[in-house]
Amino acid sequence: MVDACGVESLNEFVVIHSGSGFNTADIQLDFDLTNNVIGQTNNDININNGNYAGDPTPCGVVVGNGAAYLGCPNIVAVGHGVDIPANTLVVLQTSIGAASGIYNFSTLCGAGQCLYVLSNSCARVSGAFTNAGSGTRTANFSIAGDCSQAITYDRALLSGTNGAYFLPLTNAYGNNGCVAPPVTPVPVPNDMQIQMSAKVFLQGSYVSADQLMHDSLRVQNLLPLQEPYTNLTGFTHIGGGGNEQTTAAVLAATGPNAIVDWVFLELRNADTPSQVVNTRSALVQRDGDVVDVDGISPVVFGAPSDLEYYLTVRHRNHLGAQLGAESPYPVCEATQKDFTTLPPEGFYAHNGLSPAQRLISGKYTLWAGNGRVDTQLKYNGSNNDRNAILSVVGLATPNAIVPGYLGADYNLDGVVKYNGSGNDRNVLLGNVGITTPSAVVEEQVAR
Repeated sequence: MVDACGVESLNEFVVIHSGSGFNTADIQLDFDLTNNVIGQTNNDININNGNYAGDPTPCGVVVGNGAAYLGCPNIVAVGHGVDIPANTLVVLQTSIGAASGIYNFSTLCGAGQCLYVLSNSCARVSGAFTNAGSGTRTANFSIAGDCSQAITYDRALLSGTNGAYFLPLTNAYGNNGCVAPPVTPVPVPNDMQIQMSAKVFLQGSYVSADQLMHDSLRVQNLLPLQEPYTNLTGFTHIGGGGNEQTTAAVLAATGPNAIVDWVFLELRNADTPSQVVNTRSALVQRDGDVVDVDGISPVVFGAPSDLEYYLTVRHRNHLGAQLGAESPYPVCEATQKDFTTLPPEGFYAHNGLSPAQRLISGKYTLWAGNGRVDTQLKYNGSNNDRNAILSVVGLATPNAIVPGYLGADYNLDGVVKYNGSGNDRNVLLGNVGITTPSAVVEEQVAR
């Protein structure tokens, strides 16, 4: 929008098609030199290309004013560092302080399409674009310096006053007044999908001093590219889940977003919590974020968004946990489910005989030591999880060390050990109790 409705400097905007998706932190908008020379607040966004000499600090991006645009039921105001999904529209407000209710956007998103709105962090004192006189002006938009689009417009061709727009992809000029420019609408989101952003810690790899999990399996190149649960006894995929695959590039990430392991997610019927209606295998990062196979996106379930569900997180050698129902699920943004902190409604309790998770230094973690992939942690007695370790190292060779991606590796360090420092037996014993080795920890998931 070159000639804004309302206060010119505060209400201009750029409409962006997200393509294959991007992170808002990577947005760069380089204004024409004639439009960013009157003080620091008129500087470029996330780039310095001829910024105000007195203070060339670029502006950033912050949460936009979604209320500026009327007629759309699925507007999502976002800020810095948000992943925008593919094939959707984004409005970048070129100044903070955009007025509410000033534009009618029903032609773009009135049918329920997702519209993400973010804003320049600076309050401009003059327009981001020039709408009078003659000659051309050029602004440049890019994502992390790549995927660039030059916006070169001829001021003499702008039509009318408030509402004049320029569409660089078609080199079209026009004026719709305070109605959205004629940008091609994107598809209406699928209401048979639910986006889920969960957070969970696995006790076996949790390092309380860092409030992160270690990623030893990844570091030792033991993580499989294909999820393990399809071929693992005790796990059954339903509703399209199964055989998910990631890439070596995803597993190459380091730091808090490094991958720790695969986890198994279940959507369960809120009226009958033991009934699983949809499953997905996903990846869990060191900081606990559960992400899809691309290592970034929320996990998508193929299930109606207007029903209520429980979410269960399970792991191949930890007991699972379950969180409460919610409805309706938003179709344009992910639902957040944090298993690391106690929610107001508490965790689901199957029989209440054991805590739902192991509390470590104020953070909840899934119980480690479920080598038999059942609903109990047992050190002694029949079907105990200690024998799962012995069966790997050998009854006659309890001091042996066996490397690999193995279910009896309770601390997820890449080796199975029954004796010695860092052994897996002590993880299990610590959970049932050193002084109560015959005690049993019960999984608190509906069954």
